[in-house]
Amino acid sequence: MIAQLPADADVRKRLREDFETTFFVEAGAGTGKTTTLVDRIVALVAAGKLTTAELVAITFTEAAAAELRARVREGLEKWGTAETAAAAASLEEASIDTIHSFAGALLRTYPLEAGLPPNFDTLDQIEQDLEFRERFRSWFEAAALLDLPSISIKNALLLGLSPDRIEGVARALHEHYDLLDSGASWPAPPAREALPRAAELAEKLRGLERWREDCLDPTDRMYDRMGELAMSAERLAEADSEGKALNALLLLDGFPIRIGKKANWRHDSLYRLRGELEGCLEEAREILSSRRAEILNGLLKALRDFVLEYAAERRKRGVATFHDLLTWARDLLRDHPDVRARAQARWSRIFIDEFQDTDPLQAEIAFYLAASSDVPFPAHWLDAELVPGKLFLVGDPKQSIYRFRRADIALYQKIQERVGEDVALVQNFRSVPAVIEFVNYHFGSAMHFEPDVQPEYRALVAEPSREGGLWSFGAEVAQVRQPEIWRREAEDVAGSCRVVKDQGWMVSRKSDGERRMEPARWQDICVLIPTRTNLRRLERAFESWGVPYRLESGELIVMTQEVRELVSCLRAIDDPSDQVALVAALRSPAFGCSDAELARWRDTGGRFTYEAPGDGEAPRVREALGDLAELHRLRHELSVPALVETFIDRRLLVAQGFGQPRPRETWRRYRYVAKRARDFAATGRATLRSFVEWMEGLEREQYHDSGVSAAEEDDEAVRVLTIHGAKGLEFPVVIMTGWGSARRPERTQVIPDRIQGRLEVGIGESWRTPGYKLASEREKRADLAEAVRLTYVASTRARDHLILSLWRKEAWSEDPPAQAAGFEESLDSG
Repeated sequence: MIAQLPADADVRKRLREDFETTFFVEAGAGTGKTTTLVDRIVALVAAGKLTTAELVAITFTEAAAAELRARVREGLEKWGTAETAAAAASLEEASIDTIHSFAGALLRTYPLEAGLPPNFDTLDQIEQDLEFRERFRSWFEAAALLDLPSISIKNALLLGLSPDRIEGVARALHEHYDLLDSGASWPAPPAREALPRAAELAEKLRGLERWREDCLDPTDRMYDRMGELAMSAERLAEADSEGKALNALLLLDGFPIRIGKKANWRHDSLYRLRGELEGCLEEAREILSSRRAEILNGLLKALRDFVLEYAAERRKRGVATFHDLLTWARDLLRDHPDVRARAQARWSRIFIDEFQDTDPLQAEIAFYLAASSDVPFPAHWLDAELVPGKLFLVGDPKQSIYRFRRADIALYQKIQERVGEDVALVQNFRSVPAVIEFVNYHFGSAMHFEPDVQPEYRALVAEPSREGGLWSFGAEVAQVRQPEIWRREAEDVAGSCRVVKDQGWMVSRKSDGERRMEPARWQDICVLIPTRTNLRRLERAFESWGVPYRLESGELIVMTQEVRELVSCLRAIDDPSDQVALVAALRSPAFGCSDAELARWRDTGGRFTYEAPGDGEAPRVREALGDLAELHRLRHELSVPALVETFIDRRLLVAQGFGQPRPRETWRRYRYVAKRARDFAATGRATLRSFVEWMEGLEREQYHDSGVSAAEEDDEAVRVLTIHGAKGLEFPVVIMTGWGSARRPERTQVIPDRIQGRLEVGIGESWRTPGYKLASEREKRADLAEAVRLTYVASTRARDHLILSLWRKEAWSEDPPAQAAGFEESLDSG
């Protein structure tokens, strides 16, 4: 049989043979981009155009870098010449790394030029988070003693900004500090001081009192609340400082206008009162808005100085965050032409994989390295003249889903416009035709080019003669609360898993290059969830249907009941006065006290503290409090990891796992906490309290830990992942859930504009820089566009079967995708 050539065979041939063209390759899902990248590297080496010491290949993760290195070595060995065999043996000379590893190596090569000690250290993610928190809080306390920061901070606090919100802004500025310099500012309109206008506004408010005589019913809501206006007027009149005036104005913020009944007032008095009151409130709002803008401007300047001073201090100490590595490497190449020239001469070919998820600084570093040394470097790096064929970029903008890690589709499009030749790989080798047909139909209509926001969809081509299908369950429903939608979806997900396994759906496997069809196993099924919202219902449904499952994304594991209960127990061990944590610990499986026992303990004189528990009559509660007291004493003798392990062993939590439907999954969750304790202790933070606070923060925050733990070969279980965690993977059966889920809105946003080099800031509805509204509108469009791309990534993980949950509360803005395509089959999960 003659093998059929891929639909894009001519493009693949050019990428293997045309070495003098700078290619920008758009590689759709499942098109074998890593194979294409490996083939080009091997062909360059075989043609004598590249040595391993001259090679730079940047990947997104350490696992991807290890895989790429292994596949390049295998490709070189298979080529079979003496040159490629020698290259395979010397492959350790090549720079096949993540961008952070590569940047760190570059800085260690030129430490003096970079202003660093040669043996500088890199903080891990936990250390970065904890150190920033400590530094900010120290700065925040010290800033209160300084004149200018103190005024801005105190006024911000006075007008309702909490320290946590201010810390959130500082952290966001810290993550984008490469866009800041000492002159960065956020212009504010001229502020109108509150104090000079306070007396005038007080008189207007006092004038409203005359309308009370026209009220016929003292129980009227407007009449009742006019006392608040009188109190505000008195405070405004008495204010002898701007702080007091602002405080009085805050009493008017949000005061209701549309209250009171016309029948309770003479003639049109209520309407005339409302008109005068609206004028007073509008004036108060205008003063507050003006002062907020000025105060935010001063606060941002203070935070700017803190962030830049902290970065300079890290460089002086010789410790770097991941962002420092990129910023300092960029600065090194930008500000030292001699270093740039040496680096350009050292590396002759630069490959960047997953370019759609590239940090903008990574792109800038690549341009400095690939630029021609024969012409002066331009003022803006995007205008650099590149050496033909030196830079090779591979990515799929349709899979750009890491905006929270600074990936910027706008910059991707700018580079795509300016760099080399744009070619596309469209032959999909992963999914069956039914899945590709669905993907092309749905995303061909949902993904349209929008400058700076969304790429144009390029259709995929499926391999012919492969069996598999598209399935769906659920429907849109009206007048049903969202928790009921989630419950129904969870039940159908678990039931669908049962159907796939029990009916022996056929899935494909490759062995020795041959594809064969076999009945599906549990581990062939992957359930993708967009958020953690429905996790607990999904777990209960799996248990009810007898479906073994495994959570593989850390951000899911941290939200499980076992982890949250264990953290509550650790909180109770640390703080005997925390009665909420203590009762949660007593009710947890670690101690197993029933509500009846807890009530009897309290009713018979017992107290919920292990320092002075009293004489209650519940033996199990007394024993548990005694054990907690002993562990509390041990917390200063044992390290945090040792204390966690001791608690798990003493309370026989592993043994209790045998009573669970999935003992191995329960053990994995306890091991996860123990591992996080070891990771935490490695930072040098020794207290149990700081570890507990950090773990609780992972629950509260939009925590992203998309690292996937490898499934054991003998662990027959359905795999549950976030879409980010599934990126780069494929599964025989994929169940997509959560299409009706809404993203949690961010209350504090720092929005970077990397094309213009600006940062806009918004905190809630009241605190915004002048350019924030426009930036926010663009950000909303970008969020919606990324949501479409997330769905694309999820649907293209499927190899043989794609199952869609169509459960929704809201009406679709258009037909559900499977129904619109006209080829969906209903899945009987009963």
